[in-house]
Amino acid sequence: MLGVFTDGVPRVPPIVIFRGKGDRLEREKEKYYPGVKVEFNQKAYMNDQLFLQYIEKHLVQALGGRPSLFVIDLMELHTTSTFLEKLPTQNIPTSLIPGGCTVFLQPLDVAINKAFEEMIQELTNTAILDTEDAETFPQWTVSDWQILTMTCVGDAFYQFHLESSKIISLGVSSSWTFSSS
Repeated sequence: MLGVFTDGVPRVPPIVIFRGKGDRLEREKEKYYPGVKVEFNQKAYMNDQLFLQYIEKHLVQALGGRPSLFVIDLMELHTTSTFLEKLPTQNIPTSLIPGGCTVFLQPLDVAINKAFEEMIQELTNTAILDTEDAETFPQWTVSDWQILTMTCVGDAFYQFHLESSKIISLGVSSSWTFSSS
């Protein structure tokens, strides 16, 4: 999950959701990229509880009560009463984009996600090639993949904000936009 502000300042952390119960979290978390949040659930997918937690812990605090428009896809998660009732109480009106219209109405998906995802892919490919050349790394484990993913997402998040502030300010029409990739 990626959130950006029009001024390009990274105020809310990216979140990565892995499949599982988080059993490895305590063993792995010291190796995770600082500033990137990690969550676990059985489907490795954003759900009501995680989304609401992210809104309360990160978005609401970052906005500090300033009015902001929340533009999101019309998907089941975004239309739950818990979600739709929470945002207006925080001075955050919601605009739901109908299916098939994202490409026309949600600039984050069009202008930002593609560049961000390409950056993650490039960093991941480089890290895999560098690691596989090392004699001390014979086999990839689930933990290795999760740590690599967190590192690449973290590097991409901060590199993207440094290198792409113009894309962010042009691609985002409201003070904050959310997207899941």
